[in-house]
Amino acid sequence: MSSEKSSEKSSEKILAFIMENKTASAKEIATVMGLSSRAVEKQIAALKKKKILKRIGPDKGGYWSIVNQEEWQGVTDFLKVNS
Repeated sequence: MSSEKSSEKSSEKILAFIMENKTASAKEIATVMGLSSRAVEKQIAALKKKKILKRIGPDKGGYWSIVNQEEWQGVTDFLKVNS
């Protein structure tokens, strides 16, 4: 599997986790998914850069928002359209 596809799968898993746990920290996501904190932070940064994900409020007490979630027909399709 190429690193691009692996990265895309990680992004999908992160988004799926965030949909269920909007207040999760990068550290919590990393622990649950078995990834390094740095790997999760890089994926989150890429999702934010693509305007797929944004943070509402402060690091502590804030939450994640998936942009255009109502128009989203699946994580994979959404990522392919916005990559």
